[in-house]
Amino acid sequence: MPQLDPVLPSDARVLAAWLIFFGSYFVFALGKFPWMKIDRPGAAIIGAVLMVAFRIVGPPEALQAIDFQRSCCCSP
Repeated sequence: MPQLDPVLPSDARVLAAWLIFFGSYFVFALGKFPWMKIDRPGAAIIGAVLMVAFRIVGPPEALQAIDFQRSCCCSP
């Protein structure tokens, strides 16, 4: 079995992070993803899930980044 270069997975994660960021920002700029029913909040959630799925951000870091006081729209 061939050995993987340790730099390669790191470079792949950086590339994935940039693609996810620019894809999300593209939807933020347009307000809606063309030909699909994905708006800004949907793009934000999809981008966050992809960042965790590709292990760019760990689940504990992702939870710490959420401002629960502002994101709960039902709180008084």
